[in-house]
Amino acid sequence: MESSPQLERIPTLYLSAMMENAVSLGKFPRAFLGLFWSASSKLGQEPFLPVVEVKRHENTEISGMAYFQGDRMVGVLQPLEIGFYMAVMGIKQGGYSAFTPVPGQPGSVLVRSRSRDAQIDAVLDHGQPKIKLFIHVEADIVEKTKNTRSLNQPGLLKDISAEVSDRGKNTIKNILAMTQKNGSDIFGFGEHVRAKLPDYWNTHIKTKENWRKKFKELDVEINFTTTIRRVGMSLG
Repeated sequence: MESSPQLERIPTLYLSAMMENAVSLGKFPRAFLGLFWSASSKLGQEPFLPVVEVKRHENTEISGMAYFQGDRMVGVLQPLEIGFYMAVMGIKQGGYSAFTPVPGQPGSVLVRSRSRDAQIDAVLDHGQPKIKLFIHVEADIVEKTKNTRSLNQPGLLKDISAEVSDRGKNTIKNILAMTQKNGSDIFGFGEHVRAKLPDYWNTHIKTKENWRKKFKELDVEINFTTTIRRVGMSLG
């Protein structure tokens, strides 16, 4: 590697500190080679690793999350998509922010996730496995653009929460579409099917290769809700 960070004499320590900081800020799920090989060995899950980018030959940053099929990289999630992956996995510490339009008026607000909770259920639906996701995010409005009117209107925060939930649900649908196309179950849905539907697994799946094929057509129902707890300062 050509990276030579000025604040650390040993690049390995710099990378380690960068990863720990990303995890503590809710920007990236905990990831190290032990977890990579653990996921690789499971019949119903695929591994992931951070994508690290060198900036100006001095510093590095996490620019994405590579997901794999076995030991072969098949795709990359972008930073905001990582946040929604972490929501699916129920990784509690929030950290990502995104601008969201204000329903019924001009302008937008910057919404930052505070915490995430999730439940993953595996059920049989007409003889086929189905995953039901229940995701809840608590968030703050930390900024609003200068052309945004008052947020004190009755019901407006509820409308913004619904808008955030719809956008979150659609983003997760897109992530699922990408990972299913590549047969890469980084969510570990297969492990939930193995644990909760053992008869189905032992009769119809049995192997990791068979689960990769089944994952491509897996029905996933997404239930996404958002609660906005606090409103911060405005821009401009």
